[in-house]
Amino acid sequence: MRCPACSEDDDKVLESRLSRGGAAIRRRRVCLRCGRRFTTYEEILRDSMLVLKRNGSLEEFSRAKLENGIIRSCLKRPVSMRRITSLVDGIIEEMDERFENEVPAQELGDAVMRELLKLDEVAYVRYASIYRHFSNVEQFISEIRALRTADTAISESSGASAERGEGAERRGEGTERRGEGTERRGEGAERRGEGAERRGEGAERRGEGAERRGEGAERRGEGAP
Repeated sequence: MRCPACSEDDDKVLESRLSRGGAAIRRRRVCLRCGRRFTTYEEILRDSMLVLKRNGSLEEFSRAKLENGIIRSCLKRPVSMRRITSLVDGIIEEMDERFENEVPAQELGDAVMRELLKLDEVAYVRYASIYRHFSNVEQFISEIRALRTADTAISESSGASAERGEGAERRGEGTERRGEGTERRGEGAERRGEGAERRGEGAERRGEGAERRGEGAERRGEGAP
């Protein structure tokens, strides 16, 4: 690999690791002439992908163009380059699986919108303003309201689910307490049964004692003149 500093093609690989979720190999190299360190990537070459535009014309797909558009939308947002690269990889993989050679521009744009909405709402609105050709402030406000409505619906759904979960948990605790009460009553009945058994044994012993006393009295009566 030619060194970007001195153009020497004699270098050494220092480190290799998987990147982009296994879609590429990242290699860290050092130039043996000037000592400059640089990074290269190896990835699978896909068949040429074409984008079918709305006017019916075809345009060669450009990863750089897609990535740059997303980077501009995420400008000054808390989104790392790694997450952007991963997002782009995912979109390209999705398009490659769904379409053979020609990808409709609308499908590509919609995929970007879906992923940006999950990544960052501000980036989503920025991208939407270009993709949907916003021409006035009202269109921005309408898009933001739609986002808020969707967020509220999700929050209410999550809240209802949480309440149902808490209700189920409380019912489960009630059932557990009733089960413990039943177990305690069973233990009480068992102890009462054991007490009755001991009282029965005591009565039996008292009966045996009375019988022995009767036999002794009988023997004393026989020995009397």
